[in-house]
Parts: sequence; C-alpha cells; structure tokens
Amino acid sequence: ALFAVVKMPKKKEKTTKIWINAGNVSTKKPWKVAVPILFLLGIGAWHATTIIYSYDLLASFPVELSSREGFTKLGDAFSEGEIAPTTILVKSKDEKVIADIREKIEDRPLVSQIRPSTSESDLYTQFSIILKANPYSQEALNEVEKIRSELEDQQVLVSGETVKHVDIRNINNRDTLLVMGLMTVLIGLMLAFQTRSIRASLLMMFSILLSFGAALGFSTWIFDLFLGYSSFSYRIPLYTFVFLVALG
Repeated sequence: ALFAVVKMPKKKEKTTKIWINAGNVSTKKPWKVAVPILFLLGIGAWHATTIIYSYDLLASFPVELSSREGFTKLGDAFSEGEIAPTTILVKSKDEKVIADIREKIEDRPLVSQIRPSTSESDLYTQFSIILKANPYSQEALNEVEKIRSELEDQQVLVSGETVKHVDIRNINNRDTLLVMGLMTVLIGLMLAFQTRSIRASLLMMFSILLSFGAALGFSTWIFDLFLGYSSFSYRIPLYTFVFLVALG
C-alpha cells in the first residue's frame, strides 16, 4: 500500500542472458550440472562435521586485549587451570573416603594439583582441583565430565566454570538436534502444503540442508585458513541453521 501511495520512479529494466543461458544448460544437461555442484557442496558439508567447537569466550578476543594477555601469562607461568579451578564437594567427613577420592582424582592425567579448602563444614568436605589444560577447552570439559561420572556413586558434587560448560554443552547438543529436527519437519510440511507435492518438498529441503552444511563448512574453513581461528563458538551451527534454512 505504501509503495502504491508513494509513486516510485520507473527505471529501465536491464536484461541479461547470463541466467537464461544457465537455466537452459541446467535443463538440457541436468546431470552434467548437478554432479559437480553436488560434489562441491558435499565437500563443504563434510568439512562441517570436522569443526571443533569452543566454549572459551576469551579465544574470540583479540590477542592484544589485556584480559586475554593476562590469561596467557598466567598459563605460561603457572597453569591455565588457575583461571577457573574446579570445586569437589564430598558429602562425607570420613577421612578414608576422602583419601580414596583424592587418590582417584590425583591419578587423572589432566589434574595439575589438589588444593584443600579453607572453609569448614560439619557435613561436607571441600577441595579444589587445578587442571593442566585450558578450563574451557574440549579436553578439560571431557576430563571433568569423566571425573563427575566416575565419582557420582560416591556422593560427590562437582562445581565450577568447567563443569558448568559441560552442562551447557550437553544442553546445547540436545537443543540443537531438537530445533533442527523440528524446523526441518515443519518447513518440509509447509513446503509440501504450498507445492502440493511431497517429492518437491523433499527435494527442496535436501537442497537447502546441503547448502547449509556447505556454507557452514566452507566459511569455517576460510576463517581457519586465512584468519587463524581453529575453533568456533558452539552457538554458530544453530544460529546459522535458523537463518539459512528458514530464510532459504
């Protein structure tokens, strides 16, 4: 209505034969066009499965930023785990039980040291562990998740930044699969309703999903190759999926 009220100046339409010719080639020789394009998109989609996702916010900061520089200096002088110790809370005051738990933790390959707590409790025993690795790295997250899993039967609670990101990772993985699955099904049903063809709907969804995977794979490869980002935020796949698939 607004465009009808505000009369837009008429512009001379420019014609081009590029897309007409491309369309003619695609319809006359579909497999010769489809096969190389599918192969190219397949390479990008395959690379998307090899992406390393990061839970370290500092890794996205410029190298010269003081907070990131301070973290680097701390890691070089002491241990990267110093920035975020992991707290072990044992629901027991039995010295034998505590000693057994400490021994199990000390034997872990990524545990640098164990520090006793300065606070006292009548019900709990608390101490902290310092990891050798970056507490936000996938390596550290896997290590803390194993510690929590192995000590679960011994009434042990684990807290701290690293284990918090373990839970964030698990929730994000679940939500990503759920949202992607629901979006794919619902958009597919909508397309089937609009086109009145299940075959057309499936074909469009396949092409859109393949384009999404290729876009994600190639873009992260470019960032890695030219800008030196070897890992990417765990939020990227879901955000990219919402925009590329819904808009696509």
